[in-house]
Amino acid sequence: MKFIIVTFGYLFLNVMGCHKPDCSVYTYPSIRASRVSGPADSLRFNLYYISGSCYVYKGFQERDSASVHIISVLEAKTDCECVGTALQRNVVYAFKTPAPGTYYYKWNNNSDRIDTVIVP
Repeated sequence: MKFIIVTFGYLFLNVMGCHKPDCSVYTYPSIRASRVSGPADSLRFNLYYISGSCYVYKGFQERDSASVHIISVLEAKTDCECVGTALQRNVVYAFKTPAPGTYYYKWNNNSDRIDTVIVP
């Protein structure tokens, strides 16, 4: 029994000592958006943002607030020790055209700009 406890303790300490720290850092960079043409049944925007070379694109985060669609780009840091350089990145945000009406899009929470899209 003593051997099992000692062995378990040794394994536990080794696993804990070798475990990498969790340095996951998620960011929402500031976005510039410009509407571009695309298929007739969808709306498309090119999103431009400045990012560090240590970050990777993780997708969009979308939510609605008082009839304004808020779209953010989510990024995650790739390595705790990474220093990196600044890069301009671009990603396309596209969705099926909604029903006719007026729609408002805001690019990140930290932006004051709201784009108006009228679907006839």
